[in-house]
Amino acid sequence: SHHYEYLELIEKFTAVGVPPKQIVLYSTCLNDPDSPIYLINSLADYAGSTFSLMHDLDNTNTKPLYHYVLLNRMHTWARYELVLELLNRGLEKFGNISYTNHPSIDEIPEPHRNKFPMVLDMPDPPPGAYQINSDLIMSCLFNVVTETSYEGKPGHPVYTHTRPGLTEKTYKAIILRQIPIFLSSYFTVQKFREKGFDAFDDVIDHDSYDLEIDPEIRIKRVADQIEKICQIKVEDLHKLKVKLLPRFEYNYNLLKDYAHNFDKDIPAWENYFRNINLQAVLKHAQT
Repeated sequence: SHHYEYLELIEKFTAVGVPPKQIVLYSTCLNDPDSPIYLINSLADYAGSTFSLMHDLDNTNTKPLYHYVLLNRMHTWARYELVLELLNRGLEKFGNISYTNHPSIDEIPEPHRNKFPMVLDMPDPPPGAYQINSDLIMSCLFNVVTETSYEGKPGHPVYTHTRPGLTEKTYKAIILRQIPIFLSSYFTVQKFREKGFDAFDDVIDHDSYDLEIDPEIRIKRVADQIEKICQIKVEDLHKLKVKLLPRFEYNYNLLKDYAHNFDKDIPAWENYFRNINLQAVLKHAQT
């Protein structure tokens, strides 16, 4: 979430004398530079629930048989455009794609109509969506993470979150020891790195898409990176996974440390209270 979803509430607080910088938005939003209020982001809740629902699934020893997996349980314009881009490039044969809630058949281009719906993970709400111990999912080395947040399609209304954020979609890739490629809001990968995670920048050129402001062009840049990894020979996928295992374990252990660990958010709260001069605020409230 970001502050635009709470503008009416913010206006009510400021109307009774609460300055914007004394209002805190505590959420999974990682970056909201235009926000008039104070932002504290946390991974504790989403990371914790993902670990609990996936039962600490271990995918360490699974041999990769496919290049990538791309899970899309819910329809968004960006996810749909990416899937069509991969189909148009003939890249579906290198990976496993799910797309259960697709547009009407009449809206799908004729050459691809018979390919929908695509079902890999459970189409039901959680916990079904977390039951991904399928060979078609686990035996992929790369995970194309279609995050919840993405900008609106130019010229159309915005129905989703648009600021960078990490959810169970990213955490599934980490738990499955897979290399993430993100279809997500501008600057998401940078914020992923700032949280301490290894983005495998020596394997994927994330900046080629993560720093692309235009959301339509970014989709094509993401497809470029998927096309690039599809050039790796299948027999070399296992060698690459074995080589990267220590780094997969580093990300896994870091995520596990974030899970349900709200203590990690304490420094941000301490900084907030220092910035607002808590003693002065309390004194003012008593007068």
